[in-house]
Amino acid sequence: MRDSPIRSVLLGILASVLILAGVEAALRVIDSVRADVAPRVDVNADSAVSAVYSAELGWERKPGFKGIDVDGVQREFDGDGYFKVDSKNVADQSRRKVIFVGDSTTYGFGTPPARTFAKITGELLPGVNTINLGVIGYTSWQGRKVLEKYLPRLHPATVVVSFNFNDRREIYPEDMPDSKERFEKNNRSAGSTVNRLHSGLEKLRFYSLLRGVMRRARLVPRPAGDVRVDHLRPRVDEVAYRRNLTDMVNQTRRSGVPLIFVVLGDNPLQAGFLNKGIEELHTGDHDAAIDYFGIVARSGSWFADLGRIYLAKAYDAKNDAAGALRVRSSSDRKESIQGGRPIRLDTTYNEIMREVARENHVRLVEAAAVIDQNPYVYIDHCHFNELGHRRVAELLAPQIAEVLRTGEPQCCQPATVSGRSAGR
Repeated sequence: MRDSPIRSVLLGILASVLILAGVEAALRVIDSVRADVAPRVDVNADSAVSAVYSAELGWERKPGFKGIDVDGVQREFDGDGYFKVDSKNVADQSRRKVIFVGDSTTYGFGTPPARTFAKITGELLPGVNTINLGVIGYTSWQGRKVLEKYLPRLHPATVVVSFNFNDRREIYPEDMPDSKERFEKNNRSAGSTVNRLHSGLEKLRFYSLLRGVMRRARLVPRPAGDVRVDHLRPRVDEVAYRRNLTDMVNQTRRSGVPLIFVVLGDNPLQAGFLNKGIEELHTGDHDAAIDYFGIVARSGSWFADLGRIYLAKAYDAKNDAAGALRVRSSSDRKESIQGGRPIRLDTTYNEIMREVARENHVRLVEAAAVIDQNPYVYIDHCHFNELGHRRVAELLAPQIAEVLRTGEPQCCQPATVSGRSAGR
């Protein structure tokens, strides 16, 4: 008796499903083996399991998260998204609160929540509750929004603010800088049916493999090719950075809350060739500058695109237009929702923070100058270990204590640090 056409079709579908399942299982085994010999954490992931999209802030901590974060550190958030180690401090109304607003350095990337400078500062200030509101990838624009959200909720006695690295990260010319429109668009896109379907399929190794084959066959678009680094823009440019810091000054001043800025920067060891090249460029030794910038541009590091930008400037200074044009292009991208590599110097943005502090009589702590005295506390391009966090806390604690003692709405002079000049 011959099989019916329907039976044949069903058997064909079943066979196809079994084959795909076998391929998927094999790919998962390969990926599992690869994971055993490769780093476990993608520090530039578009969104960590510890974060969720937000139309208001772009992304924020995932309430109730408990587990290994993107940096390999065990963390736990309460139902409102606060660090679990801060939950009691949030609820306690008997003590004065100090809130820390910032990016992954404030968050404590690579450091347990209980050993960040926000938490250690609290240990150095009896009778004061500190609350860490730092979030990985945040810029000063998001910091403004954090203050809008939490100033009326937490009623802090003092606010500590630090932003730098993410503001300087590159976006494509057609992309929007940090803004309400950008994050609302990202949130809509993340919640779309097509994106949810794509995200679900991305979990299948077979789907990822198939997409790669289709790209090579030119059946789907390839990722963007070469991009001129001088056409890229930062997530927050210099004008917007100044505006955001000034807005935070005005928010805290309206609330009658003292504000403290903290100056942090890039790892001077990793940025060493870049900084040396800039020195040579300023002295007019263009060949030496080209050598230094070339090392950075070829390094693939976080500072590679800054190396390309300054390498082009060195060629221009040498009247080599062809060389400048050649090095301005790059297909080596570090792109995510948090932006790519920095395309502005930390010193440029730090000087803006100093100017805003001087103009508005805001207390300022030069933490980078002290940390850089022992740069081996850095664990990567800008984050530091527990020893670095302790040094920042030891700088902050006496400044906060003085603010709380005097009750000053704003300080009249920026704070100073001993050991080195404030400039970098």
